[in-house]
Amino acid sequence: MGLPALLSYPMRLSFEGSELRMSRVTVLVVEDHPTVRATAVDILKRMGCEVLDSYSGHHALRLIETRPDIQVLLVDVRMPGMSGPELAEEARRLRPDLNVILTSGYVGKEDLPEDLPFVPKPWRMEPLALVLKDQAGQPPAAWSN
Repeated sequence: MGLPALLSYPMRLSFEGSELRMSRVTVLVVEDHPTVRATAVDILKRMGCEVLDSYSGHHALRLIETRPDIQVLLVDVRMPGMSGPELAEEARRLRPDLNVILTSGYVGKEDLPEDLPFVPKPWRMEPLALVLKDQAGQPPAAWSN
């Protein structure tokens, strides 16, 4: 599903108490550290995303091939076997429409490919939601309170 199709979804980001909510976005989290991966999954689920998770780049590629509903890939930059940027390149070969967000607690945006958005660790819900919304193609003006 390409970005134009994503734009047609009735996605919302609103404040419910202090919590941001997002719906109809399926995110694949790729992180080799189980507790960090669980944290990302929890944050995204609290936003209302559908979330899948993977422990490696190779496993993530298999999921991407079999799950066309994945719209956004949230990928750790530093993983054994296949780095986040390497995974992003391979994933986009398989699915050019796939939106990719890189994340790391060890490197900064200046060390990464310019065409990929970056969210530093530790994650905060609002900045992560802003990047997800940008990747899903819906501007902040479309958000509701």
